[in-house]
Amino acid sequence: MFTLQHLALPITEFNCPLDMYVRCDSRNLGNFLISKECFTIGEGEVATFDTYYNLFSISKWRKISNIRDLFFTLKGNGEAIVQINWSDNYGQSKVVQSIPVSLYGNEYTVHLPEFNTQEVGYLYITIVAKTEFKLFRESRFETPDEIRNKVKLAIVITHFNRADHVIPTVKKLLNFIDNYGLKENVCIFIIDNSNNLDCNISSTNLVVIENPNFGGAGGFARGLVEIKHRDFTHCLYMDDDGSCHSESIYRVLSIFQHSQIQDLALVGTLLAEEKPNIILQSGAKYQYRGWKNINFGENISSRLGIFRSERAFEKPDYGAWPFYAFKISSIKYFPFPFFVRGDDVFFGLQNQLTTIWWHGIAVLVGDLVARESPGTLYHDERAMLVINLMRNTPFLKIIKQYSKLYFSELFSYKYASARAMHMAFRDVLNGPKFFSDNMDCANVRAILKPLNYEERLIDVNLEPKFAKPVKKKTKIMYALTCKGLFLPNFMLKKGAIYQEKGLAANTIQTFNYAKIFYYCQTNNKCQILERDLLKFVNGFVTFLIDACHFIIAGKLIRKKYQNTKVGSESFWLKKFNME
Repeated sequence: MFTLQHLALPITEFNCPLDMYVRCDSRNLGNFLISKECFTIGEGEVATFDTYYNLFSISKWRKISNIRDLFFTLKGNGEAIVQINWSDNYGQSKVVQSIPVSLYGNEYTVHLPEFNTQEVGYLYITIVAKTEFKLFRESRFETPDEIRNKVKLAIVITHFNRADHVIPTVKKLLNFIDNYGLKENVCIFIIDNSNNLDCNISSTNLVVIENPNFGGAGGFARGLVEIKHRDFTHCLYMDDDGSCHSESIYRVLSIFQHSQIQDLALVGTLLAEEKPNIILQSGAKYQYRGWKNINFGENISSRLGIFRSERAFEKPDYGAWPFYAFKISSIKYFPFPFFVRGDDVFFGLQNQLTTIWWHGIAVLVGDLVARESPGTLYHDERAMLVINLMRNTPFLKIIKQYSKLYFSELFSYKYASARAMHMAFRDVLNGPKFFSDNMDCANVRAILKPLNYEERLIDVNLEPKFAKPVKKKTKIMYALTCKGLFLPNFMLKKGAIYQEKGLAANTIQTFNYAKIFYYCQTNNKCQILERDLLKFVNGFVTFLIDACHFIIAGKLIRKKYQNTKVGSESFWLKKFNME
């Protein structure tokens, strides 16, 4: 038998709500106990596994593999009734088998013919405990069908001055390799961009490689260079904090082993660290205006959220690199040297892999809103401009995307962010040679530092004013004054108007205030930004100059990017002195 997926149970180092693993009566939580080895269900209690981590997708497995037979093996201790349930894609369920079991640390295997009789839907189990029942982590869905593909997985992690994150991650991954018996199948590559990692861990499954600080793009490109000519078949790009359930990595292996899709790529769903039951994205689509997150905001601790997210029809264009796995031989294009931001987007768009997400494959990421700054906006805008030029996006659309975001920053009093966007525009117009000459972005980061300081988050003891429902006369004034641009200072309201920290303000709420109070819920800090008409005018003139420059030089710049060798395998080999 070959295990397709284990029954995932909560683990202490991956903090997700219990109902992402199992549903039980919240009034009797004291009758349910979690330990390292098992999940204990009190006598008379019911545990149902129709959850994000424990649904078994019939339709996905039938689509990507030629598996013909399926079994479920339960390892437990105690007496219980085990129910096999089938659900359609909308969450309507029925019990298809009900089996009494008496186990004493041994296993019981049941055949699941529904895998063949149903083309869509999900299977999951329910356990009704007749006595106290211990459910062991070895319980699993499995098949007698032979593995289709030999898989040897390289986990590539880029590190820069975060030893306190990466060392626990390495230890966790090595424990996973040992516990699952995967020493011959998985190896960890740490690309040390800071050249100062001393993890003092001796293992044949760990390789640490010192690398120039070329950012995330350079770290992951180095990892790909290192593994491409060894005996690895697949690669998993992963964050240095490795905030995922070990079962997520096992499922990557299992899916690749049985997949009949040769260019398959798996994207880990990004979950909010602060609210791990909320999806940030299950991969994303790219449009000339930027990226659109798939399944954003879905609550996957609820049945409704799970099934709704699984019905999402959009195919991801790419997967974010906190967790992205692919077959090495299907990669034709290496990462473009963006340093950070946009490298994963362009990598996915260029290689055009069959990218899918899979429930139970997820990773926790920190608050993205708190990280936003003029510096991150610079890298985002730079990437979008290059991608749009390379993809033959019409010039009018490129200017439209840039101008809409640029002026939203100006009208939001984020003048430093607008200047960062201007920097991005200017640097892109210098052509691909700019990226080759600024691999470490040291000069760029030095220029961005004071801009980031202008819009830094601070502690302020201030009571902001909160927006009231917008009246008709306010809308008229908003339109007549061009979003408040022509309002004289004496007509502006005193104090600061409250806004949630984000890319831009809701300007119909803020246009007649002298100050905006941006609040970040994650860390309880804020920005207070003031209206400055002179900075707005300077920003407007700068935009006109940039637009004229782009109109004149756009065709030549596009041709340079489309014909460049920057970002190719030979380019990276030269940068790494590995020719």
